[in-house]
Amino acid sequence: METRRGRRADRPTAGFTLIEVLVVIGIVSLLMLLLVPAVQNARQAARRLQCASNLRQIGLGLSQYITVEGQLPAGDLPNPGGEFVARRSGFVAILPHIEGQAIFNGFNVTEDMNAIANLTSELARPALFVCPADAGTERLLS
Repeated sequence: METRRGRRADRPTAGFTLIEVLVVIGIVSLLMLLLVPAVQNARQAARRLQCASNLRQIGLGLSQYITVEGQLPAGDLPNPGGEFVARRSGFVAILPHIEGQAIFNGFNVTEDMNAIANLTSELARPALFVCPADAGTERLLS
């Protein structure tokens, strides 16, 4: 027995009905709605963990500096005359102890940190000093 279009009525049609497609789309979108916040929470937790790891590495570098030098890193360095003129961050001093030897070599320690001679090294931001959980740091880490 044939229908008007030439197909047999007892043979099932291949494909999905519109209702079946809409149900599948609804289920998939519901699963996506449930999955997106979970992924965002996992990413935020990973960022916090990375930030804590960075702080731990800075602490280890500081501890290593104290072991080698016997004191905390100074913020001022004496010039040959004995007076303190060159200012720098204590983080510069621990760079060799946290795998930042190349950046440390670029600093002219007899000049202030903001001097033109230190501009390139000053603009270099090791990822260790940037917390990925802070807003706006995505461009600094790349």
